[in-house]
Amino acid sequence: MIQTTYDYSYWDDFVKAILKNDTVWIKTNITLTNSFSYEYICIYDRNFKIVSDLSKDKGNMEHFIPIDTLKRIAALKKTHFFSNSPSGLMEVTFTSIHPTSDPKHIKTAPSGYLVVGRKLDLAYLNKMTEVFGAKVGLNNIKSDTIKGGETIATYISLHAWDGKYISYLTFHRKLNHNFKATSILIQLVLFSIVLVLLITLFMARNDIDKPLKITTDILETENRNSINLLKQYPNEFGRIGELFEKFANQKTELRLAKEKSQESDRLKSAFLANMSHEIRTPMNGIIGFTELLKRPNLSGQEQQKYLEIIESSGARMLNIVNNIVDISKIESGITEINNKVTNINEQMEFIISFFAPEIEKKGLRLVYSKTLTTDKAYIETDAEKLYGILTNLLKNAIKHTYKGAIEIGYHLKSDDNQNFLEFFVTDSGNGIPEDRLNVIFDRFMQADISNKTAFQGAGLGLSISKAYVEMLGGTIWVESKQGIGSTFRFTLPYRPAEAEIIIGKTIEPATKEKSINKLKILIVEDDPGMEFLLSETVEEYCSELLIARDGMEALEIAKDNSDIDLILMDIRIPKLDGYETTEEIRQFNKDVVIIAQTACAFSSDRDKALEVGCNDYVSKPIDTELFESLMEKHFVMHPIFL
Repeated sequence: MIQTTYDYSYWDDFVKAILKNDTVWIKTNITLTNSFSYEYICIYDRNFKIVSDLSKDKGNMEHFIPIDTLKRIAALKKTHFFSNSPSGLMEVTFTSIHPTSDPKHIKTAPSGYLVVGRKLDLAYLNKMTEVFGAKVGLNNIKSDTIKGGETIATYISLHAWDGKYISYLTFHRKLNHNFKATSILIQLVLFSIVLVLLITLFMARNDIDKPLKITTDILETENRNSINLLKQYPNEFGRIGELFEKFANQKTELRLAKEKSQESDRLKSAFLANMSHEIRTPMNGIIGFTELLKRPNLSGQEQQKYLEIIESSGARMLNIVNNIVDISKIESGITEINNKVTNINEQMEFIISFFAPEIEKKGLRLVYSKTLTTDKAYIETDAEKLYGILTNLLKNAIKHTYKGAIEIGYHLKSDDNQNFLEFFVTDSGNGIPEDRLNVIFDRFMQADISNKTAFQGAGLGLSISKAYVEMLGGTIWVESKQGIGSTFRFTLPYRPAEAEIIIGKTIEPATKEKSINKLKILIVEDDPGMEFLLSETVEEYCSELLIARDGMEALEIAKDNSDIDLILMDIRIPKLDGYETTEEIRQFNKDVVIIAQTACAFSSDRDKALEVGCNDYVSKPIDTELFESLMEKHFVMHPIFL
């Protein structure tokens, strides 16, 4: 009844009918008396003036709720209550009428009111009696809930709109039960339950008491044998045993993880100490011999020796930085494979010739063996990474070998109808302790990581080599005996390729001196030392040199000098960084050559530099030969090949 009334409470046509006093529409569409047999239906306007009375017995029903009472009901927002009427007790629902857009009656003022009533007469009570199977009636007082022990009664309080009691709706039902027989039956059931419990307790005592004792032993001693005994029970104790086993395993795993973490902390501390030594040693060489160069009356031979030591120390420190950059690239997943055709014989011969002076200086013999002839040695692989692997392994062998020989080479092998190359580097050095063989390829690890005997190096070369080998589709391992020597082996897929041969002749030779005109160059650099180095580097190419210390200054100079040929753009500069400055310059000068120069060495930095408009990219420290090649690339008129 409440829902039915509410469904009529938000209806645009109903609102219009009330406002226009359209009784014809109301009688046609408000059909509650016919559909639900409600005896009283009355529609009021917003001032509680009756618009339409659809009640069945208008004579007895009209105005049985006074207007003042309706106003108070509306103010209290009472929607359901009971009320006495001339025809008897009525169940009443009351609601305000609103537009369709306001179903919750909170946005708009009421356009009218709908009151629906239903008599709780004898016919209605008889129908309820039929439905519930209990005698239903109305009483002004509560009747006894139990009468003669054979009838049970309950009641519902009926309240008026103001909460005052009006009547009770009572339900009486006769109980056809033999309470004495029921009581005896209940006693028999209880006795049977107690008997079963006693028998069960007696029979299960051994199955409960024993596992409880085992459980106690596990809690006190964490005995693995007790856990296994408890797991054998088929009941919940077996499940508890499994949980104990799981807990014990987790505890063991936590202990191992803690030990591993402690070992990692120890290795990290040893590595940091080693790194400190590795960086400080070349730095001491650079700073110390730079100070010595300041001494007056040095001979040319002494100056040359000091410069060689400074150069060697710088190369050593740069190698450490490059290793850290390489391992960072590998860790971040930005290292890419660039396969191309290369001749492995030529590559290995180049590496051997490069390291031959160092090997001879230590008094060692170098043995080189190969399997493939020159025409068969062309394979498709990443030549730079193969060069890095062989270089790391050969440098490692030279470092750890003091007498005897070093052998480097490869063999062509096959396995499961697949051909592969097995490279090897063998030395007669110190060898690797057996307990270090399983960690020798880990990051920051050496054969001996202790401060006392760790060798020069950051412990990254073998880790980088392992990562490169796996990227190229191979595996790497080591065979070693302490005091005898070591052999590092790795495999690569053998993918033979045709040699790429370019035959041509030049129409007109060109040289740097003849082809590069003197250039107007802008150096953007905030570091005075680096600025001086760049100035000296570009001196032979320069007709006019401009200097900017920040991005804003570089931007102004570029605007005032549209004839600049070359800008060397540092990336990390004040005010505007190199990327932003380049983007601004490209707005008004599309032709000037801009070469980014920065200490950042990741491929993502190069890609970003090219993306914002730089023509090329070079990482610090700037290599003289690389810089010359960039100048030739952008400013030399190359000969034409036919």
